[in-house]
Amino acid sequence: MVSRRGPRSAEVEAVTDHAARRCALVLLIAAGISVPLFGVLAAGLPVNNDPEAWLPADGSNRTAYDAFRRTFGTEEAILVAVPADTSPRTVAALRQRLEASPFVQHACTPASIAAVMREMNVPEDQIEPRLTGLLRSQDGRWSTVAAALSAEGAADRAGAVRAVRNAVAAARLTSEAKVAGGPVVVGELDRLSRPEAVTPYLAGMFALGLVVLRLVCGRWGLALALGGTVGWSVLGALAGVRLAGGEMNLILAALPALVLVFALTASVHFLHYHADAAGDGVARIIVAVRAAAKPTAWATATTAAGLLSLGLSEVRPVAWFGPAGALGAVLAAFGGLVLTPAAVLLCGGLKPVTPHAAPRIDWAGWVVGRRRAVLALSAAAVAACAIGLPRLSAKVDAADLLPGSGQVSRDHRFVGERITPAESLEIVLRPTPGTPFGETLGRVRTIAEALGERDSVRHVASAALFLGEVEGMGGARRMSQARTLPEAAAFVTADGGAWRLSVRAICPPGRRAAVVEDLRAVCLAHARADEISVTGLAPLLEAAEVAIYVGFRDSLLAATLLIALAVLFATGDWRVWLTAGIANLVPLVTIFGLLGWAGRSVDVGMMMTASVALGLAVDGTFHLLVRHRAEVRGAEGENRGADCAAAAATAAGPAVVQAAVIAGVGMLALTASPFPPTARFGWLTAALMAAAVLADLLILPALLAGLSVRGRVVERATVPFHPLIEYVGLTTEPLRQAA
Repeated sequence: MVSRRGPRSAEVEAVTDHAARRCALVLLIAAGISVPLFGVLAAGLPVNNDPEAWLPADGSNRTAYDAFRRTFGTEEAILVAVPADTSPRTVAALRQRLEASPFVQHACTPASIAAVMREMNVPEDQIEPRLTGLLRSQDGRWSTVAAALSAEGAADRAGAVRAVRNAVAAARLTSEAKVAGGPVVVGELDRLSRPEAVTPYLAGMFALGLVVLRLVCGRWGLALALGGTVGWSVLGALAGVRLAGGEMNLILAALPALVLVFALTASVHFLHYHADAAGDGVARIIVAVRAAAKPTAWATATTAAGLLSLGLSEVRPVAWFGPAGALGAVLAAFGGLVLTPAAVLLCGGLKPVTPHAAPRIDWAGWVVGRRRAVLALSAAAVAACAIGLPRLSAKVDAADLLPGSGQVSRDHRFVGERITPAESLEIVLRPTPGTPFGETLGRVRTIAEALGERDSVRHVASAALFLGEVEGMGGARRMSQARTLPEAAAFVTADGGAWRLSVRAICPPGRRAAVVEDLRAVCLAHARADEISVTGLAPLLEAAEVAIYVGFRDSLLAATLLIALAVLFATGDWRVWLTAGIANLVPLVTIFGLLGWAGRSVDVGMMMTASVALGLAVDGTFHLLVRHRAEVRGAEGENRGADCAAAAATAAGPAVVQAAVIAGVGMLALTASPFPPTARFGWLTAALMAAAVLADLLILPALLAGLSVRGRVVERATVPFHPLIEYVGLTTEPLRQAA
């Protein structure tokens, strides 16, 4: 029976359409009003790339380091390396300019340290060897001016670095001087985290997103409106970080790009639902929203689960990135299901397009028909890649955090390789109260000499560095005199209860633990365990490497578990769940196995990749599984598993590829980031997405083809329509007709 719409029905429909447009307008106006608020909050995010923020907050290493800083203070220094043949007057003038800055507590040169040593009765022939590896290069061609920061300088590292560079420029040493040190690296990281540094590649991503939206919707006006909803999601995620008390750093700098990809994907998916939906105006919007709601919710849940698993990391920026990314995924879903429909309704819908002809190549049938060969070759390739997994290791290197072609990175490497390593090992000797001064000084000198004999050690600085051979009360008087000098005061407390040995050692990433334990054993050969504590940057970085590797493992396991539960709940079939699990683990094993074979280490950027990519990849798997479920429900007869798998892959393939291309291209835009770990995050995520597409279109159909379909004969005419079915293909008209 054909229903006829009368004038009353048309009037009601017109009123409903008008009311819906008013609601859509109110929604978009509210979103537009919130954008400036979100922007102000996002712009106010404090930037913090302090080394302590990247290190585990707990543990014995951190406790020992905090105790060391309470005893000897926070010593931050900027090193200025100049050629050794630079005029002594020029070097002295540079030192005076540095000490005149409020950011610098004191500065020292090889000449000033040599003068202190002579005053402290150090033989002339021992002065130069004691300076080598500290303020003088091994080949004698470079000297260093060290500027220790004041409290004001430590609070404003960027200002301190500017003051040092201005002093270098005033001394006319800009062309040949190398400026390095922890504050310089941190200042550069802060600069790279600021909006002006990340805006160029984000603008490129946004422009690319507008082009994609224009291609899908066919109207520039609608594309710009949808671009506004994407920007709303990005700014909302950053505002949420600010309201939660978070700080911007070089890990969170990748958040806007990630949320942009989420929002763009959600909007594009809805546009395809709208293109396939029946009806006009509000009715068509409602049909599209109903079709998009459940799959979008599942995709958002799996993505958020993968991101939330990063909260297990002991590295604070990574732990912040997880919940922030999950918030961005939720906001992107809201934009795709609420703001995007509102924009489409107000802008008059999509431009009509001519549907493309169906592909002539039956690739799905080919895969299913040769499933044994496909699975055998895939298993062999995955097994070969898996052998590389045990080769994976973690790596934390300050040089890898900086653009390799930048001046700061080049100077940092130069000073570390030619003059003195950037990483230090701080050894504190606490002698028994009442121990004679001469005896303690002798033990310090003995330990320093023993440490200096190790191949990994470049230099050992201690109170003994400034003293010659003195005995008894004469030594005590000279040490009291030395404590008044800033160069020597940092190596022994006023009461003589703690003596410091600062070791400059070569600690390659991956071997820090071995170096630290070797030097600890040297110290224990000359002092009791309760008298010696070993701390400093090297042990903390070693602990950070362990934390990164453990966090990578734990977050991946947690993401796998959470996503597996979601897939099981969605499919309701443990056989399909197991099949999907195998297909989704293949990309991770393959790509990270290849990294292990290549000898690459897991850094802070790669640590996040597995959990994020796993959440994104499951979205494509849902496409195929839901379509496979529809085929199984309509299967006639028994053992039709191969036919169902081929039909599902044929229908879902275009949508799977499209979603992966959108996400992969968006991730590739991150490769333009000035922060190397973020660029590697983009490359690796894109590679994982490509591998996930191959797994979804080759391995998953081949596995599903082996599942038998028995005793579930359902007439086509009685198949109930489900919104999830409409999600999986670019065209669903045959399903509607069949239903």
